[in-house]
This record gives sequence, structure tokens and C-alpha cells, in this order.
Amino acid sequence: MMIIDILAEYVERTKRILELSSLEVANVNNDEDYRKFLLSSFEEIGELSKGNNKILDENFYPVVNKKGNLNKDEIKLLQDFSKLLVDATSMESVDLPLIQLQSERVLKEAKRQKNLRLKILALDALVLSSYMMLNLTLRLYPDYDICFKYRDIGLEAGYQILEYLDKDKFINLPDDECKELVIINSRYIRSLFEWGDKKNRKQINKNDINLMKRALEISEDEFYTKQLPNHPWLIHKFRTLQYLADFTEYNNRHNFDDKQLKEILSYTKEMINLIKKHKELESSCPKLEQDFFINRNLYLAKEIDKQTFQNKLIKIIKETSYEDYSPRMILVNLITPIEYILSLDPNNLSNKEIKNLNNIYETILNY
Repeated sequence: MMIIDILAEYVERTKRILELSSLEVANVNNDEDYRKFLLSSFEEIGELSKGNNKILDENFYPVVNKKGNLNKDEIKLLQDFSKLLVDATSMESVDLPLIQLQSERVLKEAKRQKNLRLKILALDALVLSSYMMLNLTLRLYPDYDICFKYRDIGLEAGYQILEYLDKDKFINLPDDECKELVIINSRYIRSLFEWGDKKNRKQINKNDINLMKRALEISEDEFYTKQLPNHPWLIHKFRTLQYLADFTEYNNRHNFDDKQLKEILSYTKEMINLIKKHKELESSCPKLEQDFFINRNLYLAKEIDKQTFQNKLIKIIKETSYEDYSPRMILVNLITPIEYILSLDPNNLSNKEIKNLNNIYETILNY
């Protein structure tokens, strides 16, 4: 059996461990059956874990921790294993720390070999794994120093990729796959790693907007569009505008200034006009989400007052289908009530606002 096949077995065993850890209690009708179910589940998890440790000790760690240089087959093994560790259909990771470990190892080897293609692929994998590790640790730890370690690793990798946006470097990239990765990172690098130190927030906000402006400019620059004629440039432009529209989340928690808020509003209007022109984009930003974005940014840019904004949010909440669990509508269903709550003065609630809150809480709990 080839090593990659043995590592594939590790993936399947780990998926089984995750399944058993979810404690799905279908067909369990009483506490005694539940007790037996738990016991058998944990016994199976223990056996699977022992086997997994053996697989890694014999087939993975000797490669990733090798003191000498990696050969071509060893590099390919790490790359193939990394792909197996992410479920492409759900974008759920099987084992994030292993993805992080091998991404860093392949990057080290790419730099030693001065292999540009391998470097771009490794940097992109490091961006993805860092983002996923950041989200995981944000959920688990109150200590932001732990989480921000991954933010810093991901940002550093992302900024190294962005160096290849310079035209004299971009044109010399070895193939279209590398060019695609550079373009994709140009639009989502800041959206992936939006968390930052409050004391540096002013500079971070400026950098965020400038990065998105550059990503927009690329979509209209013939140099790049001719280099990648088959790239989905419309999607690139739309996603960049969508990220800009969402910079003001949670009642402008990142404290963009008045001038920047008006700029973000103009990009939000541009996004909505783009959707009107290209109806196929509406599946990625439904009408209710468009209404949410435009009204939040109109309010923050002081083009509508608070009462009008609140009325708009309540209208969106009432029109929302709370049986819709598509990714975009989950966002609308959960974020819209949060923005409404954040717009309230907790020390001066009207009877109408209290009634709205009660309705919101009940609806969200049911959802």
C-alpha cells in the first residue's frame, strides 16, 4: 500500500472520530441506551485514535520533520495529504494543525529550492490553514494572543503573495494557477484576517480600503485580464465590492471615519447596480441582503436617520424566511437582528422596541 493511501485511511478514521464525537443520539430512547451508546462511542474513539497515532508516527512525522531536504515525492506526499484533510464539498477541515504544519514545511522547502510555483501554492495553503485556525481558536479561547498568532501567520503569507501583483513579477509567474491564486488573494486577504489591534485601527482601516481598491482596479486593467482571459472577472469585482459593503459590520465596530463610511456607501451602491445588471449574481447576494447592506451603510454615512434605519431592519426581519438555511440567508437572518439590537439605547428602550426585541429573541431561538 502506498503511503498516501495509508494517510487517506487516517482521514477516514478521523472523520469517524468526529462523527462519534458529535454524540448523535438517533434511535436512543432512554438513559440506559444513551449510557451504552456513549461508552461504545468513546471505546471506538480510543481505538481509532491509537491507530491514527501509529499512522502519523510511521508515515507523516518522518517526512514533515525531516532534517534534510525533501525530495520531489515527499513534497507531493505532503501536498496530497493536505488536500485530503479538507472536505472540498463542505470546506470543513479534518485536522487543521496537520494542514498548518505541512504548509509551513512545504513553504520552507520551496524557498530553499527557489521554486516559485511551489512557493505560491504553499503560501496559499498557509493562508487558508491560518484562517481556519484563527476561526477555530476564536471559538475556543478567550486569550486573543493565541488566536492572533494565526492571524499574523496568515497575513504574512498573504502579503508575500501580494508582492506578485506587481506587473513585472506577475507576468513571470510560472503558470495560470499561480496567477489565479495571486488574483484571488488580492481580494480576500483582508476579509479573511480583519481582526486587528484597536490602537492601530486607523491605519488598518486605511490599508483595508486601499487593498480593496487595488483589487477593483485589477479587474478593469487590461494587463491582468489579458494575462488571465478565462478568470471570472465579474465574480472578482462583485466579491470585492461585497467585502467593502460588509466592512461596516456590527454597527461599524472597526470605526471607519465619516469620509470612509461615505466611500463604503458608494461601493455598496456600485455592488447593487452590478447585481441589477448581472442577475446571476443575485444568488450570491439575495434582495434582502442587498437591502440590509444598503440601509446599514446609508445610516452609518448619515444619509438616513436612526428611526428610518431601525424600521428598515424590522421590515427585513419580517420578510425573512426563517426556514431558509442557505449560507447567505443564514447571514441575513442572524446579522440583521444583531444590527437592530446594536442600534438601540439600552438605557432608554421604548415599549415598541421592547416588543420588537421579544419577537426577535423568540424568532432567533427557534431558528
